[in-house]
Amino acid sequence: MELCSLSPVFDGPVLGAKLRRGTRVQSAELLFVASGLASGVGAVTAFVSFDSLLREQHEAAHDSWQKDGRAIGFFWWPKDAAGLARASFRRGILMLRWGCRTPDWAEGRELPDLSSLRIGLAIVLLGVVGMALGRAFTSS
Repeated sequence: MELCSLSPVFDGPVLGAKLRRGTRVQSAELLFVASGLASGVGAVTAFVSFDSLLREQHEAAHDSWQKDGRAIGFFWWPKDAAGLARASFRRGILMLRWGCRTPDWAEGRELPDLSSLRIGLAIVLLGVVGMALGRAFTSS
């Protein structure tokens, strides 16, 4: 019985070894691939949400943005941002900080992007754990 009629399409480095005609796909490999895809979706969600929050901080609380190191976003760069290396470093710090606690400038504001950022980061974290488990249980 043929389980995967498209198996020649999946001859890539991740799926190619196990997606052959007549073989069963191991659940650990599916966990690895699904977790990787989920991590990618979570990362894009977190990046877009972070950019929106950063833009809000830049426009509504400019002094706070300057105090936070004049960070850049992933897809949005303010004209008055710090140098690339410093601004990128500050971006990572702010993203993790905002993922854990609400920034002072956002207190009392309704920011749905803050929830989206946290959900995206949680999906990335769960995806990385899933990929590690999928890789650990994959037979060579």
